[in-house]
Amino acid sequence: MISDDKNSHKIVLVVDDQPNNTTVLMIKKEGWNVDVYTDPQKAIDLIKSGKSYPVVISDFHMPEICGDAVCKAVKGFSPNTVVFLNSGENLDQDFIADLKIEGFYKKPLTIKDIREMLVLAEKRLLNLNN
Repeated sequence: MISDDKNSHKIVLVVDDQPNNTTVLMIKKEGWNVDVYTDPQKAIDLIKSGKSYPVVISDFHMPEICGDAVCKAVKGFSPNTVVFLNSGENLDQDFIADLKIEGFYKKPLTIKDIREMLVLAEKRLLNLNN
């Protein structure tokens, strides 16, 4: 559960059918909490039920439901959530732009990528709260 303290925005939902423990550890090392969902439909259902996360990082290629559906659901039910998509392959820039997400990163994610995402997320979240 998210607390009401000054770090209450520091939680990331990672949606990936094969989550990389290194990615989770890198996020935690940067001072953020992490919830991981390996089933994208369960993550979508969670968001639809009213649970909001300030930041969501989703894989693109997953069985049954691709990450673009996760991104659309998150932005549809929680438009202020900062959303990133990642994939092992390059995706069309117009396709990414149409998702109206904050960014796309190619796997494997590096600590530089994670830091860049989290800094962007913090700036965006601070702007929303001011």
